[in-house]
Amino acid sequence: MDHCQIQRLHILVLAILSLYSHKTAAVSAYNATTNKDQVVCVYQLSGQYGLHQRILTYVLFAFIALVRDSVWLVAGAMAWIMTYSGTAAVHAFLLTISSRGLYDLDSVGIWTILSISCLAVLPMFDGSSAITHLPTRPIFGLWDTSVSLGAILALVSLLRDYPTEPRYRSSIGSLLRDISGILDPTFNSTYTCFDHKQILRSSKDLAIVSRKRAFGISFRLILATMSIAGLFGFMITVLS
Repeated sequence: MDHCQIQRLHILVLAILSLYSHKTAAVSAYNATTNKDQVVCVYQLSGQYGLHQRILTYVLFAFIALVRDSVWLVAGAMAWIMTYSGTAAVHAFLLTISSRGLYDLDSVGIWTILSISCLAVLPMFDGSSAITHLPTRPIFGLWDTSVSLGAILALVSLLRDYPTEPRYRSSIGSLLRDISGILDPTFNSTYTCFDHKQILRSSKDLAIVSRKRAFGISFRLILATMSIAGLFGFMITVLS
């Protein structure tokens, strides 16, 4: 099996899992409307997956498509993309093996980066003559495999059944929203997630959000990206 066939296989697997995940995750989105009094402990999105970094990655993919015959320009853009997405793939693995994991919004950021990276690999190789002349071309196979596996692991993290807890209020009716609130003597109870330890995370990164907010509109947008990734995956596999 040559490299292009392996790439098609990776994209096809991701496409199938994305469409299947959309159907499975839709249950969580539905349950969010039926458990309004429940809250979810969430690790907030890290800075490396912020909007600017993601936009830069998308722009660099478009840049490679536009200057596909310039070896040095393509090499510079690919160096950034491979480093950034490769690190995200390792992070996806760490999130997946975290036992008793809480909902980590980094899995959303990782999915938005790695799904695009996986889908863009085959068109980039077919459409860029500069990539075929790069001395690092053999490394692309390893990178392709890592981002494909990372995208699948990000889906696994997104589809976990994350624990919920009832809302806690102080004696004066205030909601407990983060770990700093436990210093308030009016709270006589706390969330169990505050004692949780997770790889590369601090309890200071935890936020308490309603289940409706965690798995509501924003989560449905994630479901939409799964469907889009699945459809584009099938299109790329068939047309390439």
